[in-house]
Amino acid sequence: MQFWGDSRELFERCFNVDRLPKSTSSLTRFWNNFNTYSYSEKLRDYFVKIALNIVNQSNVKSDSLRFDSTVMTRYGKQEGAKRGYNPRKKGRPSHQPQLAFLGCGYTVNLWNRSGNIASGNGIIEFFKQTVSYLRDISVDRVLTDSGYYDINFLKYLESHNYEYVISAPVYGNLQKKIYGITDWCKVDDGIETSEFYFQHLDEKWEKDRRYVVVRQEIIKRPKAAGKQLTIFKELDDNVTHRHSLMITNNENDNPHTIWNFYKPRANDENIIGNLKEGFGFSAYNLNNFWATEVILTAICLLYHNLITYLMLYIINSKHPRQTLKTTRMKYLIIPAIMGKSGRNDILRLGIKNKERKKMILQILEKIRITTLFFNCNAVEL
Repeated sequence: MQFWGDSRELFERCFNVDRLPKSTSSLTRFWNNFNTYSYSEKLRDYFVKIALNIVNQSNVKSDSLRFDSTVMTRYGKQEGAKRGYNPRKKGRPSHQPQLAFLGCGYTVNLWNRSGNIASGNGIIEFFKQTVSYLRDISVDRVLTDSGYYDINFLKYLESHNYEYVISAPVYGNLQKKIYGITDWCKVDDGIETSEFYFQHLDEKWEKDRRYVVVRQEIIKRPKAAGKQLTIFKELDDNVTHRHSLMITNNENDNPHTIWNFYKPRANDENIIGNLKEGFGFSAYNLNNFWATEVILTAICLLYHNLITYLMLYIINSKHPRQTLKTTRMKYLIIPAIMGKSGRNDILRLGIKNKERKKMILQILEKIRITTLFFNCNAVEL
């Protein structure tokens, strides 16, 4: 609403709504009404339907399913704000939402959680609910970071025939296995891959599982991801290489292919960053825990997915990964004057550049003919 200013009437006339709120406190009071678990679940089901409508319009039949969590620092006494893992503001209370993404960039589920729990807490139940939402969309493989390196989750995926590639924490016993590798395969300048099988001492593990290792030479690839090994520090590999480790139940593809499956998961961090910086994901924080979850779910499953669709199919299909900040300034905030042409309202956009005018007209025409449709009674068809 900070962008509306004195143009609130313009938005009301453009979208044919009777009244828009004048202040942010109006929205705060609105979202505070959804203050119970049952309300949260009802709204989630509604937002999921909209999200799936957007995904289906994108003709997504199968995709990878990815999970991640993020820390959102709180500065009050909000419900569920607890002290836990918080790398940027150590000791501060936080929430730690858990999100589910499709590989194409859409978000398909969110749970808000207290800040004092582990990243993978409740992942099996969260996974079940997310898959139930996807219906006819098949899951190619499951990708997560090391926060979900949990034997119960791995065994659940295996028992239900889901392929997974999950980042593994480089514990000391796994480092010893990496040190013992002699058959590295060079895949590019400064990049080598290998694999090994390992079983933890915990009786739940029951069998050896496959691990894929990627090591990158720091001199040749100074921005390489991964970690330097911490035991046997006197060995050269600790200084000259960074290592990435993944566990998988894929027994057919070579380590380089497995790594290529996993690499696109890094885009999830970009999505979370865009949610925080562009959509105000961290800023929307109410005293009630369930009200906070509802508005976070709305941001992820409704607003973010609509903007993702807009970028993929309407505005910039060649370079769809622009942040909302960039999109807002380039396409969504344009000076305009509301006028009349006979009895019709006319919105005159303040664009002089011919190329830019042509581009905006093309975007508006694409919006006019888009097949994306919502059963919504807030505005007239």
